[in-house]
Amino acid sequence: PVIVADREELGGGTLVAAAARVNPKTLTFMMKYGSGMISAPMAKATYSEVVSNGVTSLSLKQHSSAQDAGFSAESRSETLRALASKNSVASDFQTPGHVIASPTEEGGMKAAPRPLEAAVELANLAGLSPVGVASELVSEDRLSRMPLEDLESFAKAQNLVVTSIEDLLSFLLDSPSEE
Repeated sequence: PVIVADREELGGGTLVAAAARVNPKTLTFMMKYGSGMISAPMAKATYSEVVSNGVTSLSLKQHSSAQDAGFSAESRSETLRALASKNSVASDFQTPGHVIASPTEEGGMKAAPRPLEAAVELANLAGLSPVGVASELVSEDRLSRMPLEDLESFAKAQNLVVTSIEDLLSFLLDSPSEE
């Protein structure tokens, strides 16, 4: 889906997905229409397990050869799925890399209603690991964020759902919490 911070805002949509289910085709799409920067927002507990020394630019160690330095959509999707795996530890990753690990705020969207927290909330709602994938949509000339009017037609043409931070937050607040 596409998350917008505010439907009245002049621009700003973020493509999001669940890291546990991301594949090369999805990542290629995100790299083509997004900023090119692939972020992996995750719960702070997950972040502390997979990030060492505060370096957030990661790739799987298996992609350390000159032939594949972790830049391809296939390598990045493998890195993202590994970040979502309960079996991954910091030593599985190398730095620098081509996926940016980003810790989200404790309390998720209720504490910080932003697109990165939304990606993690959506993964949680799907019953998946609390690790998302995010890339901000950019204009066709790649010089600025995609304007809202272009974002809506883009989403329709690509058969993507557009939702706002406000709508998702309202859903979360109205849903019974599991405690």
